[in-house]
Amino acid sequence: MTLRLAALAILLSACDHALPPDTQPNDHAAELTATPLTEERCRGLDVALNEALVLGFEVDPERRYAAATFLVLTLPEEGPAPEDRRVQLLFRPVGRVSAGYWQRENPDAPWQLIPFGIDQLLDVVQALDHPAVEGWSTFDIDDSSLRAEDRGPSLDWESGPDGREHSITIGPIGRDQALDLTVWFDALEVRTPTGEVIPLDEFIAGGKRWWDGLHSGDERTRGYGILPGKPSGPDGLSCQGCGATVTIEPEALSVRCASCGAVFHR
Repeated sequence: MTLRLAALAILLSACDHALPPDTQPNDHAAELTATPLTEERCRGLDVALNEALVLGFEVDPERRYAAATFLVLTLPEEGPAPEDRRVQLLFRPVGRVSAGYWQRENPDAPWQLIPFGIDQLLDVVQALDHPAVEGWSTFDIDDSSLRAEDRGPSLDWESGPDGREHSITIGPIGRDQALDLTVWFDALEVRTPTGEVIPLDEFIAGGKRWWDGLHSGDERTRGYGILPGKPSGPDGLSCQGCGATVTIEPEALSVRCASCGAVFHR
């Protein structure tokens, strides 16, 4: 299949390239205007990508680049929420990609592990129909739980000994499909759909502002199907969408209502 990093960056947009057009296969990660990924920034990125929709994720094996497109929850300091909330995350160099991909015929059927190649990653991600990133933990997760033999593997691709300083893990789950994906990399850059670089701290601040606004009643957070939960018991929330009681684990920060699909946060 033909690599579609350009398409990944421009889903429904007019951007022409996901990768810089003059990038050569032997270029180094320093070409990305990367800010050091400290522990604090990683936790901030967890917030910024929480409940973001995954529009695409693809790896260019020759250039050792990965590009992911997300529809994020973000707010400016003043003014309305942005009309176009898509961002692209660029990763380089990428040293390893590991994934488990499962399908089932119906909710009562057993899950089946489906192998796929690195050139099929975009197709697999898009087959999940834009699932949301869940769990508040995405960057630099303890890799003791990410061994290939534990997750399948459907895919375990390596490009060299470097490109493993950091990692991003997403686990989108559809009704009859599930993907557990981890990409290891050294440098990260965030861009708009038209290719402008977004400073990492600015991107993190926008995501934090949205979640703070949700709990403070900021009107700009309405209409996304995400509401702050009202406690109904030690381990439960009362759904403001349909009134159902939603059970939430003591250590969990969020839960999705099984009745109406709304997402609630403590």
